[in-house]
Amino acid sequence: MDPILTGIATSVIVKGAKFLYGQAKKVLRAWRKRGLDPEAPLAEVLEPPREVTMGDARPLSEPVNEAMADVLADLKDMVEHVKDEDLDPDSQEARKAVAELRELLENVMRTPITFEGEPPRTLEVSDISVTVEEVEGYVAGVRARADKLAATSTFRNITVKAGNVKKEGKVIGWDQSQ
Repeated sequence: MDPILTGIATSVIVKGAKFLYGQAKKVLRAWRKRGLDPEAPLAEVLEPPREVTMGDARPLSEPVNEAMADVLADLKDMVEHVKDEDLDPDSQEARKAVAELRELLENVMRTPITFEGEPPRTLEVSDISVTVEEVEGYVAGVRARADKLAATSTFRNITVKAGNVKKEGKVIGWDQSQ
């Protein structure tokens, strides 16, 4: 069983599945509309149930690649069976589908989504490599607000390689500015 969802009440899994399903549906619909009209609005951000906490969402305007939309649609369809309780919410398959949809939606919505009763999760950022030939402005391998990071965040293997850094240029591996 996925350790992220271990110990979470069945009712929370079902309510979380309903929320994630609905949010994924809104995102996919918005992406389709924006594919036809780039001025169409971003995905509507749903209000989560009290058992689910979501930070300040900033939905992606479009999928990073075609695979992202396909995977989101597939996971939404899988979680539909959990939300409708056609699939036992306590099964490993159901909890894995919910966990995977949540993880993808966290990337799409650019914010954490937490279930009631869940222990704090860690943020792990690794293997970031940025290479630039010339820098006139500012380049950071990772830029993250330290006050918004999980207390158990880890950053490793962040490299930035720059050729010519001009006088007004600045290169940094990890920027924790506010």
